[in-house]
Amino acid sequence: MHFIGIDLADKKHDICILDPSGKVLNEFIVSHSPEGLDQLLDTIRSIPEDQPILIAAETPRYLFIQYLHALGYTVFGINPKSVDRARDRFSPAGAKDDKRDTRVLADLLRTDRHQYRPIRVDNDFLIELKHLVHDRETLVSNLKSVENQIRSCLKDYYPRALECFSKLDQKVTIAFLRRYPTPTAFNNASYHELAQIFKEGHHPKWRTKAEELAKLAKRQQFHVDQATIRTKSRFLMTLLKQLELLLEDLLQYKKDIDTLVKLHPDSGLFLNLRGVGANLAARLLVHFGDDRDYYSHANAVQCEAGTAPVTRRSGKKKTVRFRRACQKSFRNTMQNFAIQMVRFHEWSKKLFLEHRRRGRSKSECYRIVANKWLKILFAMWKKRVPYDPDIYLKAKQQQAA
Repeated sequence: MHFIGIDLADKKHDICILDPSGKVLNEFIVSHSPEGLDQLLDTIRSIPEDQPILIAAETPRYLFIQYLHALGYTVFGINPKSVDRARDRFSPAGAKDDKRDTRVLADLLRTDRHQYRPIRVDNDFLIELKHLVHDRETLVSNLKSVENQIRSCLKDYYPRALECFSKLDQKVTIAFLRRYPTPTAFNNASYHELAQIFKEGHHPKWRTKAEELAKLAKRQQFHVDQATIRTKSRFLMTLLKQLELLLEDLLQYKKDIDTLVKLHPDSGLFLNLRGVGANLAARLLVHFGDDRDYYSHANAVQCEAGTAPVTRRSGKKKTVRFRRACQKSFRNTMQNFAIQMVRFHEWSKKLFLEHRRRGRSKSECYRIVANKWLKILFAMWKKRVPYDPDIYLKAKQQQAA
């Protein structure tokens, strides 16, 4: 068996190959290009075929690593913290360079391979769903950023508009701001104009809302110079275009994710849970995957999702702290999942409130609920059995006894 450590960079990659005894067989640098990849593959092919190849890198998201993985090589993604701490084995003085890091990565696989899991092999269906979910989350983040910019823009010249709506990401708000982009335009708004906007926007209480804003329009506003109003209203129109485009794209992403989720054989496991919609189910499908042997036990999933706390014991002293080393997207998914479980499942709500009474923060309480649910989700996923509250409550009573 041979071990390859790759230290990734934008333009070049340092590579080290170790034999089973830890002897350095080769150290070289390749460019981040198809030619560089071919150079590495030629070197790998020079190793006898009966000797397996294991590859380690700090991040599996580089195209360079993904291609190696797609070719069938076993690739391990090793946390940079592990690499940093293992580096002292080679240089207690704390020296660091890319060449040494490649040896550290390869040697970690040689000596501590049992501590790490290789990158999961997913089929095309799951890869597509994973990218859709990830890209949708990026678009949601961009949407929030644009909303914040709109709020900031309105505060600079037109704060009264922020009193009209609690949400910016809705068609009726965008239509209102397009119709009345300045304080003067809003001052001249009539009830009939406002009613038309809210009626066309399908506002459930369009008459009441129109009357409310018609009165608000007549109230005195801050005096702002015309140069500021002209420039900021122009900027507002630009931001509204971005907001509209993001909302349209997010709607299409939602439709595509909904369609894919329903086609997955495991979708029923998650969609049958009260409070879980297609988007949340898609995120759970992506994180659990299809390989039932990838996670050996529930605690492995809990650690990866960041819900399991880190316990430190020294003598009589014991501390429990927040787990930072995890998949951040998985942790966010489970936080959102826990919020829904507290809303729709009575025992989850009781668990949440019990820990709130003990003085824990909301985030910590949701994490406790998520940690409990991950045991259930793991059992459901492993056995392909839908959630049955009676089974959980019976198991809980047996533990109490």
